[in-house]
Amino acid sequence: MNMNLTTIGRIIFGLTIAFFGIGHLTNANAMSGMIPSFLSGFAVPMVYFTGICLLAAAVSFIINRFSYYSGILLAIFLIIIVITVHMPGLSDPAMAQVSMSMIVKDTAMAAGALMIAGMGKKS
Repeated sequence: MNMNLTTIGRIIFGLTIAFFGIGHLTNANAMSGMIPSFLSGFAVPMVYFTGICLLAAAVSFIINRFSYYSGILLAIFLIIIVITVHMPGLSDPAMAQVSMSMIVKDTAMAAGALMIAGMGKKS
């Protein structure tokens, strides 16, 4: 029974990551405004690149191939987003609550990605 729950959870997590990947690809211009200023010259291509990476991770989780590596890479990516995108938003009182919610969401998703990596396949 646990394997069934693990499989269902991995697939739901993969579908959620696919949703975010599609969002990156369909709203790249809007999302590029969230890229840190020191990377602003590459903002739109970076959003497209991360969208493709998110979709690749989603496929990896759904088909359970290379999910060990995908989980680790996704967790690293999400922690980088927490540090570079969401934490700076805490300094703006108007955005602090939204930023804190995004920090909690992305940290929890990073933890989920690590759990999938821990149970995942390397090939």
